[in-house]
Parts: sequence; structure tokens; C-alpha cells
Amino acid sequence: MEEKGISNSFMFTSEEKIDSLYPMFFGVSCAFFALKLLPEPEVSDNKWLEVRNLILKGSVNLLGLLLWKVQKEESINDKSELLKEIKELKILRKEDAKANAKVASIIAAREQSWFDERKKLRHQICALMNGIRVLEIKNEKSVSELNEKLKENEGIFEVKDKTIEELEKKRMEIEEKLRKVENLHCNEISKHKTAFIELVSNQRQLEAELGRALRQVEATKHDLDSVFEQKEQFVLMNQRLSMEIVKMSNDLDQKDQILSALLRKSKLDTAEKQMLLKEVKSSKVKRKEAELETLKWKSVSETKHERHSLRNMLSKHVNTKSRAMMSLDAETDRIEFDQPEIQRGVEVFPIVPEESKLKTDVGHLENWVTSEAEKYKIAVEQRHDHEIDAFSEQLRLKDEKLEAYRWRLLSMELESKRLHSYIEGLNCDITQLKQDNTKLESLVLDHEAELHSLKEQLVLQFKPPNLQKLNFSPLQDPAVAQDTVWSNVKVIKRKPGQKRQESEKDIVLTLEYPNKEIKEGKVKHVSKKPDHLRQESIDFEVVSSGETSTIKKSNSTMKMDIHALGVSYKIKRLKQQLIMLERLTGKQESCEAKNEDESIGMKGFYTLTSLLDKQVERYQSLQGKIDDLCKRMHEDNLNLNCGGSNIAKTKDETKRLERFLEETFQLQRYIVATGQKLMEVQAKIATGFVSNVEEIENFDMKRFADSIRTLFTEVQRGLELRISRIIGDLGGTLACDGIIHLKM
Repeated sequence: MEEKGISNSFMFTSEEKIDSLYPMFFGVSCAFFALKLLPEPEVSDNKWLEVRNLILKGSVNLLGLLLWKVQKEESINDKSELLKEIKELKILRKEDAKANAKVASIIAAREQSWFDERKKLRHQICALMNGIRVLEIKNEKSVSELNEKLKENEGIFEVKDKTIEELEKKRMEIEEKLRKVENLHCNEISKHKTAFIELVSNQRQLEAELGRALRQVEATKHDLDSVFEQKEQFVLMNQRLSMEIVKMSNDLDQKDQILSALLRKSKLDTAEKQMLLKEVKSSKVKRKEAELETLKWKSVSETKHERHSLRNMLSKHVNTKSRAMMSLDAETDRIEFDQPEIQRGVEVFPIVPEESKLKTDVGHLENWVTSEAEKYKIAVEQRHDHEIDAFSEQLRLKDEKLEAYRWRLLSMELESKRLHSYIEGLNCDITQLKQDNTKLESLVLDHEAELHSLKEQLVLQFKPPNLQKLNFSPLQDPAVAQDTVWSNVKVIKRKPGQKRQESEKDIVLTLEYPNKEIKEGKVKHVSKKPDHLRQESIDFEVVSSGETSTIKKSNSTMKMDIHALGVSYKIKRLKQQLIMLERLTGKQESCEAKNEDESIGMKGFYTLTSLLDKQVERYQSLQGKIDDLCKRMHEDNLNLNCGGSNIAKTKDETKRLERFLEETFQLQRYIVATGQKLMEVQAKIATGFVSNVEEIENFDMKRFADSIRTLFTEVQRGLELRISRIIGDLGGTLACDGIIHLKM
């Protein structure tokens, strides 16, 4: 090493210095030449020895001066080189400080964004909790109503259980009787067995008897089975007969009521008939009195002129009266045929065949009475028929009401079953929401742990410059330097396939602490030489840079995955809200009869819900396409955060990145188009829900419309943010790759 240093120093010396060294070299050479020419001193010549020694000392001094000058120039050159290196290191340190400041600002911005996201997540969790509470209150109300219905049903079931218990008691009694019969048969069989043991000689006879006994037992069993079947048939027949008896009793009650009503009406009719007969009798008495008065009037009127005139008048009157009497006789015959009681009254009062004016009045009165009697009879019959028809109509209406009540009971049972299934679905939704809440809380906790680990990594990143200072100080003791440096540092040995495994682990959604990789690694044994120490410090810097890059990658993937979870959760919530609205409108439509205007409004509402469903399907398809793109990018193992690595990508990787970037731009165009459609849909939401659906009870439709609008806007914003982040990562990696290619 010293020879190399001296040769280098001689190369760097100037020509003037070489000229100043020429006489010194000449003097030294002359001294050595004189020493060679001088004869060797004898033993007695001390002066020659002194001269020889002086010449040697002078030559040695000259050589020492020469070496001292050379070493001095060497040290001056070393100092200048060290000063240059110190300046270069200071410049590098300033650049590192600037880079660290940039990293700190980026991390602060990311921390602020993380805090904002955390606040948003907390607000979302609060909103979810409020929704869950509202759902719980509604569920409690529905459960209380269902419990009341269940209590009523339980009362009905208790009555049925009592009847079933009575039937079971009867069955137990029958079984006891059967057991007794079986015991008797068992006793008989035991008797046969004892006889078989006693009478061995009569074995064949006993076998025949036993066969007969077994046949009898089977026959008795068959008889018992037939008896049981007959009993069951009798029980069924009794039940049917009891049902028929109940029906017959109901029919008899109804018939008794009908007969009682008919008897009352017949009594009223007989009373009216008696009144009519009394009126006819009184009319006949009046008729007799009128005939007596006519006789008196005849005895008074005996003048000729009057006779002539009366005869003419009577002849005319007799003709008319004969006609009237003919019609009256026909009517009376008909009345007598219909009502024989009137005939008796007529036989008592015979008609006096005399002609008078009063007779005509009596005839008119009789005609009027008979016509009125017939009219009244017809009216009574018609009223009686109408009352019977009305009574049968009432019976038919009662039957229809009973049938309607029966169908209503069946529909209520179906409704209760449907409500049970709906409550079970709500319970499943609540459990799923609770699981989502726990997942979100775990993600928030992992987020906080990631922030803590990032702070620790920043503290570790600020320590390496001090380590480099210690490495470049050669004057200190190497053992002490090694102890001071490596007491605070752990160097990791990595296998060749370990980096790839770690990159694949970072792609997965699970979040791990970055310090675990340092704890699980193995520490290198540091050699005592400074060259080895310098090499291992370089390895440590490479490892720390790799760890920071993996941390950044995991942070970016974590952000993307949390954002994707939020968007998918909001889409799912939109679906649930629309399904709930469809159920509510379906119930309202089934419960109430709609007019034509209301049906037109509901048609508009259905078109609006179909538009909302289509918009949700668009968002779902976009979310699926973005997830597929992210999966393909992770499967290709593309390192999108190239800030920590200075390795250029291959042409295939750059082509793949460009292809992914084109796909993301296409997805961004689709997202913008869906956003424009969302503006139209939101304009319809503001008027459609409130104007078309106003009659749903206990439901704030305006608030529901506002919540749907906010969910749609949040989904649109989330998709735009996600696609813009992917575009930023891809564009940044391509830009970094271009810069690296330019440097190379």
C-alpha cells in the first residue's frame, strides 16, 4: 500500500520540486562514490574512520530529508483529497435532507387524508348505527304485534291441545284394554306351554294345538286391527255426524225462525181477513137499510107523469143494473170460491131484487170493497214473497260473509308466515351489518397500527447518515466503532426468492406490521476490517429502501381496498333501500284501492324505480370491471410505486402498463358517462318520490329521497377517486421508468 502511495505521490509532484531535488541526489551519490573510492581504514587510523562516519551520516541525513519531503507532499495530497470527499459528502447530505423533507411532507399529507377518511368512516358507522336502531325499533314493534297474534294463536292451539289430550286419554284407555287382552293371551300361551312340557307324549297334538292357538292369536290380532280400524272409522263417523248434527241444528233453527215469521204473517193475514169480513157484513146491513128506504120512497111517488118518467128511468136503470149485478155476481162467486167465510155472510143477507138508485150505490160499494180486498191480498202476497226473498238473500249474504271471514283468516295466517320470514331476513341483514361494522373497526385499527409503524420507519430512516459518518472515520479503534454502530442496527440476510414472496404478500389485502420482517430476519456477523463494514452498511441501506417501498406499496393497496369496500357497501345499501321501497309500495297497493289518477302516478313511480335499478346495475358493472383490472395488475406483479427502486422495467412490462392505462382511461370515460346519467336521474328523484308516493303512512319519503341521492353521489365520487388513483399510479410508474431510461 505504501509503495503505491509513494508512486502516486511521485506522479503528482511538479517539475519545480523535481529540479530542487536534483542537487540532493547528486550530493548523496558523490558521498557514496567517495566512500567507495576511499581505502578501507586500518586499525590505527581513527581519523579516517571519523571522516568515513561523517560522510555516512551526511548521506543518511540527506536521504532522510529527501524521504521527509516526499512524505510531506504525500500528506498534503491526502488532506486535499479528504477535503474534497468531505465537501462531496456534505452536498450528498444536503440532498438527502431535501429528500427526507419531501418524504415527510408526503407522509404528512397522507396522514391528513387518512385522518379525513377515518372521520368519514366514523360518520358512516354512526349513520349505520342509527339505521340499525331504527330497524331495531321497527322490528320490536312488528315483533310485539306478532307476539300478540301468536298469543291469540296459542290460545286457539291450547284449545286444540286439550281436545288432543282428551283423544290421547281415550287412546290410552283403549291401549290398556288391549294390554289386558294381550296379557290374557299370554297367560293362555303359558298354559299351553306348561301343558306341552307335561305332555311330551302328545307332542304332535300339542303342536297342532299350538298352531291353532297361534292362528287364533293372529286372527284375534287381525280382529283387533279391524276393531281399531272400525273404531277409527266410527270416530270419524261420529265427528262427521256431530258436524252434520250441528249443521242440522243450525238449519232447524233457521227453519224455525222462518216458520215463526211465516206464522206471524199468517196471523196478521187472518186478522186482516176478519176485518174485511166485518166490513162486508156492515156493507150488507147498509144495503138492507137502503132497500127499506127505497120501498118507502115507492109508496110516496104515485103520479102519472112521474110514473111514466120513472118507468123510463127504471127501464134504463134496470138494464144498467142488470149488467152491474152480473159482474158483481161473478166477482162474488170468485170471492166465495177463494174465501168461504164471506159466502156464509152473504147467505145471511139475500139480495132483494128491486130497482132503485141506492141499489146502484150499494153495488158500487161492493165492487170497491171486493177490488180493495183483492188488491190488499195481492199486496200481502207480494210483500210475503219479498220478505222470503229478502230473508234468503240475508242468509246468502251471511254465508258469503262467513266465507270471506274464512279467507281472511287464511290470508292473515299467510301474512303472519310472510312476516316471520321477513323478520328472519331482517335479522340476517342486521347480523351482516354488525359483521361489516366489525370489519370496518378492524380496518381502522389496522390503519392506526400502520401509521404507528410508519412513524417508527421514519425514525429509522433518519439514523443512517450518522452511521455513514462513523464508517468513514479511520483513526478510531475498529472494534469500538463496530460496537457503537451495530448496537443500534440489525442487518438482514435475504434469500434470493424472498423479495418476490414479500411483494406477493404486499398484494394481498391483509395488513401486517413492517417491523415483523426485521424481527424475523437474521443478523449478519460483522467482520473487523473496515471494508467489510462498509459493504454491510450498503446492504443495510438497500434493505431499508426495500422496506420503505414495500410499506408504501402496502399503504397504497390498503387505501385502494378500503375505498373499494366502501363503494361496494354503498352499492349494496342502495339495493337494500330500493328493495324496501318496492315492498312498501307493494303493501300499500294491496291494502288500498287506487283511482285512475293514482294508478298513473304509480306508473311514473315504477318507471323511476326501474331507472334507479338500471343505474345501480351500471355502478355494479363498473365496480366489477375495476376489481378485475386490479386483480390482473396484481397477478402480473407490477410494482406501481417505483420511488424506492432505481431498476428500469422491461419492454413487456412497459407495454402491459400502457395497456392497463388505456383500459383505465376507457373505464374513466364510462364513469363520466354514468355521472351525466346520474344528474338526470337525480333531477327525477327530487320530484318523482314526493309527488307520486305521498300516501304511505309512517314513512318520510323526502328524507328517503335525500338519502338515495347522497348514496348515489358518494358511489359516483368513490368510483372516480378510485380510477383516478389507479391512473395516477400507472402514469407515475411510466414517468419514473422513462426518467430511469434517460439516466441510463
